[in-house]
Amino acid sequence: NLTILPKLEQLGVTVLRNESRVIEYQGQSFSLLGIDDPTTTRWREGLSEPDGIRQSLDQALQDVSPDAFQLLLAHRPEYKSLYAERSVDLVLSGHAHGGQIRLPFTEGLYAPGQGFFPAVTAGRYQEQQTELIVSRGLGNSLFPFRLFNHPELVVLTLKRP
Repeated sequence: NLTILPKLEQLGVTVLRNESRVIEYQGQSFSLLGIDDPTTTRWREGLSEPDGIRQSLDQALQDVSPDAFQLLLAHRPEYKSLYAERSVDLVLSGHAHGGQIRLPFTEGLYAPGQGFFPAVTAGRYQEQQTELIVSRGLGNSLFPFRLFNHPELVVLTLKRP
């Protein structure tokens, strides 16, 4: 939702819209990238959503050293193959709400952007050299219930190998 962006910026939050920043901590650094969600972006007419994601990734990566560790914040986990195309090291994502309703031996019954019986809803996924971590999140989608799908807040510690 584009209406929240000015409010976040007034609070001093840096919103990464198809851009990157170098984060330095205790003598180490990495590149933090953020891309717009397709629902908040207007790509040029006729551009497909996957090609729009590629364009956003290229924009975010334009000033990033290829040797830098790259951590991407991307709302949509279903585009993991596109993130892997660009060799992003680690992607943090959400959007799938853990499949909203989870039954034993399923990834969930429905996820926004993936439909029924989604493949990417929560946890860790690997595609080529890209690792994707998907949080089930704290909220709900338009359907206001969760079943066998506890809210989740993911905490990561990045360590140099």
